Amino acid sequence: MKKLILIVAIILVTIFIAFGCSYSPVDVQSYEYKPNQKTQYISSDGELIEEAYNQNRTYVKLQDMPQDLKDGIIAVEDSRFYEHKGYDLIGIIRALFTNVKEGEIAEGASTITQQLARNLFEEITTEQTVMRKINEVMVARQLEKKYSKDQILEMYLNEIYLGSGTYGVQEASVKYFGKDVKDLDLAESAMLAGLPQAPSAYAPDEHFDLAKKRQEIVLRRMVSGEYITEDEANKAKEAEIIIVSAEVKEDDKVDGEYRAFINQVVLEYVGILQEKHPDREITREDAKESIQNDGLTIQTTLDSRVQALGVESINDGLRSSGLDELATGALVTVDHSTGAVLAYYGGNTEIDMASKPRSPASVIKPFIYAKAFDDGLLTPNSLIKDESITFANYTPRNVDNKFVGYLTAREAIVDSRNIPAIKTMNAIGANNTLEYIKKFGITTIAQKDYNNLAIATGGMTNGITPIEMTQAFSAFSNGGVINEVHFIKSITDSNKKIIYERKASEKNNWQMMKPETAREMKDILVDVVGRGTGTNAKSSYITGGKTGTSSENKDLWFVGFTGNITSSVWIGNVDNKSLSGSSSRSAQIYGDYTNKLIQENLIQKNSLKPVVSHNDTTSIFILSPDVNYTEGQSISIGQVISIVVPADQIGYFEDKRVYPVEIDKESGKLFVEDHCPVQNKETRYYLMGQGPTQTCDLDHLWDKIEDFFNPVPKEPGEGIENTDEPNLEIESPNRDSDDNV
Repeated sequence: MKKLILIVAIILVTIFIAFGCSYSPVDVQSYEYKPNQKTQYISSDGELIEEAYNQNRTYVKLQDMPQDLKDGIIAVEDSRFYEHKGYDLIGIIRALFTNVKEGEIAEGASTITQQLARNLFEEITTEQTVMRKINEVMVARQLEKKYSKDQILEMYLNEIYLGSGTYGVQEASVKYFGKDVKDLDLAESAMLAGLPQAPSAYAPDEHFDLAKKRQEIVLRRMVSGEYITEDEANKAKEAEIIIVSAEVKEDDKVDGEYRAFINQVVLEYVGILQEKHPDREITREDAKESIQNDGLTIQTTLDSRVQALGVESINDGLRSSGLDELATGALVTVDHSTGAVLAYYGGNTEIDMASKPRSPASVIKPFIYAKAFDDGLLTPNSLIKDESITFANYTPRNVDNKFVGYLTAREAIVDSRNIPAIKTMNAIGANNTLEYIKKFGITTIAQKDYNNLAIATGGMTNGITPIEMTQAFSAFSNGGVINEVHFIKSITDSNKKIIYERKASEKNNWQMMKPETAREMKDILVDVVGRGTGTNAKSSYITGGKTGTSSENKDLWFVGFTGNITSSVWIGNVDNKSLSGSSSRSAQIYGDYTNKLIQENLIQKNSLKPVVSHNDTTSIFILSPDVNYTEGQSISIGQVISIVVPADQIGYFEDKRVYPVEIDKESGKLFVEDHCPVQNKETRYYLMGQGPTQTCDLDHLWDKIEDFFNPVPKEPGEGIENTDEPNLEIESPNRDSDDNV
């Protein structure tokens, strides 16, 4: 039976050798070799943050491989490589006799070219059959006709599987020895050359003893082939080989810290491919296939140091507030001067919360006021009355259920009062406001949101994502200009050729609001942090921002800017459940985070401006806008209101300011101490320059006689000149209150 098998095998060999030129299971001539190579994502500070591949391979040229490695491979895998034409007839016959002797296929006799054919073409199966061997030889013959020996050897050394998830000699070299393949010595090269026969069995990080025995076989073959001397082989056998410890993949880091960012990079790459191929629809799967096979180097915008501090600050903030088991957090940081995303963290769940829309709460208010400022409807000093009011069937309220009366638009934002924001949106028009907000790049506005004044306090159908909120907010600190956020700086192909490079254009940056509006809004938002609801975000450098706490404390926001960066911090949970606390927690995280960035010099120094004062304001008293005033008339205390204004804005209200004047009520002229009777003294209030200017000129003789016999006791402090403004009991808004109702 064995003899019969041998005869049949020899006949088959003779047939395929004789007629091989007319048969091939694949069309080698039209085939173009393109190795599947891994793609690397590189951070802006030069760190490798992720790799993507179907096969973990990095292609290297033959000239960049050590000669000892090439010689070792040839010596042990195919000693007649440079002599045969793709198959080794002597080896095949030897293998046939061995297989007949053993009664099974125990030896393959595949040349390097045959092994390459098997790796390149799926049509050649891995089954140990005579037909597979015939197919393998035929394809090998065709490969030898198309490619040179060195080209075949280069492809082979880059294609072969070498254990532990590595393909090609470069990745195997890094995996096992911690160095590039070009830096391997003879001992290491021989060990690597021994792996193709049984890569998993000989993998040196798992089976070093077996790998060492196999290395010694390779060294003996190299001596036999006169590639090295016996002395060189002995030294290589004795040389110490250091195998790097099996790398523990930081799944938490890749899957958690960078996962959401990488997903955004893939989405942006879809758009890049679509621009290159406008004739067909590019899907996410198309982009992923390219990334996993094309050996790209994607230079991203992310700064790994900024990212690490952001994630650390979120985790520390959740832990310190007791929310680490109940909530997750998202953080986005953008360089608003370019739109580059420096940090992007979607939280510790499978859902990327940085791209999930949530109720913006009061963070939306600055956009409403910006529209009013842009349209000339309001200025920061415009007075708005915080009062009970009903719009059709909607009766909004403030979170503290109080109304503070008149306050400036600035203070309405600083104290995050709801009624003034809703009034402002109503004056602009709800739909006009939403169309304006859309222009910031907000894509989550639903049809149901139109004609809905509750939008002014965050009552949206869907909400706004942290990434879009960060982009929109960046206009306030960038002169009204929005630079579209982006994740990719450039892409190079496997040949290091730049195939994409981000460039600024009208398409990806635009003037969102007037520069003056942006300056005013920035100044107000700095006040929010300095003395309003965002004080937990304070820094020694100018910082502005806005808090936001949605109904039932489901979303805790802080969005702000420091120097050249704008960041969003969101705290909540996937299930949209209530949390304890308010947006002051998010402001605290922002403050801790930006202070760390400043300490590590990760914010551009020339963009940082020291804070002179966090609260350079004063309270002044003015005539209520409700009063129908006639020039020269005195004003009662009930017609006076107290407002808070920045010290440099007092002059704006000079014609509305109210001053106390002590008069003699009998003469109606200025009271004169020690001349006019005390019982005649009366404090009246006037606008600047409209009170009496003449002093009392009555002799008050009878009054003086009456005073002499019936002296009027003086109140403590009476008789001391008082130039202060009136002490009016007007309640100030609660600065801890925040958001929507």
